[in-house]
Amino acid sequence: LRARPGRSRGIRQAGTAPRPRPSGPFRATGQPGDISAMPWSTGFETDEDGQIPTCWTVLDSTEVYEVSYPYVYDYSYYAHSGIKSLMMSATYSDDTCFIVTSPFTYNPGNLHVKFWAEVDYYGGSFEVGMMTNPNDVSTVHVLKSIDQNYYNYTQFEFFTDTLGYEEGDTAYLAFRVVGDDDSYGIEVAIDDISIRAIPNCRMPIASSGVIDSITYHGASFAWQGVSEDGYDVKLLHFTYNDSNS
Repeated sequence: LRARPGRSRGIRQAGTAPRPRPSGPFRATGQPGDISAMPWSTGFETDEDGQIPTCWTVLDSTEVYEVSYPYVYDYSYYAHSGIKSLMMSATYSDDTCFIVTSPFTYNPGNLHVKFWAEVDYYGGSFEVGMMTNPNDVSTVHVLKSIDQNYYNYTQFEFFTDTLGYEEGDTAYLAFRVVGDDDSYGIEVAIDDISIRAIPNCRMPIASSGVIDSITYHGASFAWQGVSEDGYDVKLLHFTYNDSNS
């Protein structure tokens, strides 16, 4: 197991009381529509240590070594920025740690979601998705499933243009961790979540992008697509290879 200062996979620090285990039914603590304006972001800095983030809803909780998950952890070692992060964990196959943000209006129908996470993975899964009804797990659309270690904070991002939601639909950002009987389970620290609206325009035609005129200082990028404005183009990775071979 990977040891950390004062804590290792849910083992509470000596001399501290265990977190109280939440008891259902679980409901959000805020008013509907708390995420009403885009862009929206949180780093959990204003949330109380050991508690559920304000206005979020816990759909299922777990207990690992007398510590109840999920909860906000006030410990900078586990944070990507600031001093707080959201902790989730699950050990056995029947353990599910499941939390969603407060609801927001899906408008204009295409969103860019980004967050940072650190994953101690020994088995199970960590899923991120969107859902329209927090009382019905069948409405979850999984956008990212993570089943490997990320010992250092890693940025994850995705777009929601393929979900089939319509403008004005109510949606929730969902995080779910599921354990595994044949392993030590999984622990996840989440921080710096952001959701922003992006132009609701078509994607460029597949394989039509051309990068040329490459120099040490830049390059030109052209693609074939519709004539409307508003493309959001991001270069994910580029390495200049000065080779004669």
